[in-house]
Amino acid sequence: MVLPTNAVNVSLQTRDGYLWLGTAAGLSRFDGVHFEQVSTNPGDANDHETVRALVESADGTLWIGTAFKGLRSLKNGKLRTYGEGDGFTERT
Repeated sequence: MVLPTNAVNVSLQTRDGYLWLGTAAGLSRFDGVHFEQVSTNPGDANDHETVRALVESADGTLWIGTAFKGLRSLKNGKLRTYGEGDGFTERT
């Protein structure tokens, strides 16, 4: 797989060596050889949200800021969404 778009909004290398790229076509992980598209929408894996911010916390959690659908966290392969019920507004 290749990067789904040439325009990268944000990039971050995490302590485990992966390079994370946030684009208008979603989130991608680069292992040094291959790109992997990572879904940030647990309800629809084909919905590639615009990713605007990436931060790794001290416990290894990857925090993902989307442009329209709130905040996400990814740790140990588990994605958690934060939206209107958590105080974040959603725009469509």
